Amino acid sequence: MERQSLGRTIARVCGLVLLIGLPPALFGHGGVSTWRAPAEAQKVKNPVKAAAESIAKGKELYSKVCSVCHGEKGDGKGPAGAALTPPPANFTDKKMMDAQTDGELFWKLTNGDGDDMASYKNDYSKTDRWNLVNYLRTFASAPPAKAEQGKVTYTCPMHPEVTSDKPGKCPQCGMNLVPKKLPPPQMQKMEPGHMEHMENMPHMEHMEHMGQMEHGGTAEKQP
Repeated sequence: MERQSLGRTIARVCGLVLLIGLPPALFGHGGVSTWRAPAEAQKVKNPVKAAAESIAKGKELYSKVCSVCHGEKGDGKGPAGAALTPPPANFTDKKMMDAQTDGELFWKLTNGDGDDMASYKNDYSKTDRWNLVNYLRTFASAPPAKAEQGKVTYTCPMHPEVTSDKPGKCPQCGMNLVPKKLPPPQMQKMEPGHMEHMENMPHMEHMEHMGQMEHGGTAEKQP
């Protein structure tokens, strides 16, 4: 009880907890909070575009007033949140975040819940609060797709036009598909003319000559 009381005191003094109440099915760790914003507040549109500048400002504010309970990663595992019941919301839970509008998040930041969640109405401007809403959204957003490098595809030795991203058999001849390494991204971007030019360069002929030497071939071209 003393540990929980201490945790609540820290949260109240610092104004750091943003508990987003949801029905039990959507609230992590079996939470039972049903704290919801009024219907009219849920309909309020976010007037601040979620641009890089807004998100950066929201991140700065989050680190200052929220991360100690909700964690730097927004997963609800901040050091001061461990003593709270129900626990701080996990902003990385996409299902939970999608269930709430920006207007609802803004209303909760503005008014608080009268307990662990402080009201930021008099501490931060409306723009600051909207910036924070925009940043909170980033925790549950999908990470940007990374360019694939050196992706392995499979092809048929007899029918190179047959390709697959998984091993298997060629539908035309039944042979096993073998891995084929795609060229690096830099090579993929080259125009066909550039590739032909490189093949005709002297150093390419030299490399071919060295390859023959390594495999016991002759250094002289056969007539």
